[in-house]
Amino acid sequence: TARTGTHPDTGQPATPDDITQLQAELDTATTTAAVAGDALNDAAATVAGVDRSSLESRITDAELELRIAEAVEGETLAGEPVTDLEQELAAARDALATAELELSSSQFATGAWLPMSEVAFVPELPVVVQQVAVTTGARPDGTLLTVSANDPVVRTEVSASDRDLLTVGTAAQIIDESSGAVYPARVAAIGAGTGQVDTLGDLVEVLLEPDTPFPADALGRNVRVDVEIATTGASVLLVPAAALSTSMTGVTTVEVEHAEGSSRVVEVDTGLAANGLVEVAPQQAGELAEGDLVIVGRAASFAP
Repeated sequence: TARTGTHPDTGQPATPDDITQLQAELDTATTTAAVAGDALNDAAATVAGVDRSSLESRITDAELELRIAEAVEGETLAGEPVTDLEQELAAARDALATAELELSSSQFATGAWLPMSEVAFVPELPVVVQQVAVTTGARPDGTLLTVSANDPVVRTEVSASDRDLLTVGTAAQIIDESSGAVYPARVAAIGAGTGQVDTLGDLVEVLLEPDTPFPADALGRNVRVDVEIATTGASVLLVPAAALSTSMTGVTTVEVEHAEGSSRVVEVDTGLAANGLVEVAPQQAGELAEGDLVIVGRAASFAP
């Protein structure tokens, strides 16, 4: 039984001229699909020279022609069934499917291949490549590639004896001495919590996270880390550690030099120590004041 339809462009019943034009377009689609299939077969033999963009364009054209033909599938010309048109349409569709399969196979064959054992997966993206430790043709050994994630951190070590001075959350400063930049930070993990070996000999690894992200050009630099483990809370007197003397009875003293060259010994209590300086407080008020000169050593002389 003959069926009627409308032209896909005008929405009106198809005329004999329309059917003739659509027949021509269908023939073109069939030819295009065949050409694409032949080109893909040639590409399979010469994979390196395949022009995938051209083949994909041809298939796109063929799909368009087939869509137009399908829109008027089953129409009649002068009252005669178009069974031949239906058969040609099915043949063109098969040719197009074959061409697409060939294209897919060609793309698969020309892609890059790697053994599964040579692929390393990162837990999240994106990452930035910081260092490549191998060159083309070199034998791989040790670390090949170093990448950084979105949240860079600083790893450092402290002596095992100082480990108990730190706690997670302790405030710190990360200082980039090459640029002078200072980044406020916090201790994020100590020892086993860093995900690394708990101790490195007599050292313990410490992980610090900056309060604000590092700039991209700071990654990979060596930095200095200052961690505040205690504070005096107010201004105090400081003397060089070399100025302190401790007697056999455990009394700590400093020797203060007078302007005329004489000196006196002052007993002191000690407090915090850092960077070669020690907090001191005289046991008797007024015995030691800011600006006093303390003796850190005396010249020795030996008789012949």
